[in-house]
Amino acid sequence: IKSKIQMDAEVTQSSATFTRVTDQAYYSTMFDIQRGLGVAFEFASLPTRTVEEILRNPWSGEHFSERIWKNTDKLAEQVIEVVTGGFESGISYKKMANQLAARMEVGKFAASRLIRTEATYMANAAEIESYKEAEIEKYMFVATLDMRTSHICQDLDGQIFLVSEARAGVNLPSMHPFCRSTTRAILDADVEARLQRRALNP
Repeated sequence: IKSKIQMDAEVTQSSATFTRVTDQAYYSTMFDIQRGLGVAFEFASLPTRTVEEILRNPWSGEHFSERIWKNTDKLAEQVIEVVTGGFESGISYKKMANQLAARMEVGKFAASRLIRTEATYMANAAEIESYKEAEIEKYMFVATLDMRTSHICQDLDGQIFLVSEARAGVNLPSMHPFCRSTTRAILDADVEARLQRRALNP
């Protein structure tokens, strides 16, 4: 069972990882916009305050650290249940160990799902910040279309939304656990003209 110190370390490490994901998504998107338009324009770095707001946003109802704690608490309860139940029923240590290994594998999957879903949300939130910085007003929801695509992402695929109205879990990925959807900026003639003027006169 993880101690509070271990859990605090996990939250700190996750925060650092998500901060890197957010920064990378922001700068990659700005580079893609510039490359797509063939225009190099100056832009502000992603403020630390904005990254912190993205990390704090309880987009699925809870802060990501609360979800990590909840995930670990659930696993701890299952460990106690296996050990207590094992002693009460008199099963062998080997059988208890096998049961525990199975529970730990489930916990590992849940942790992986949590991290991947959070990273998808944070990368997409950073893309929205890059659209705001580049004064892009609209974006398109882009789903990965294959046999595993959820119905909600299929329905949203190709739809266009205002950047100012982007809401995670509503019209901005992540829409669900293991969501693979993303966004694409709508670069119309007005946006191109604005960014060309900005390149000439930063």
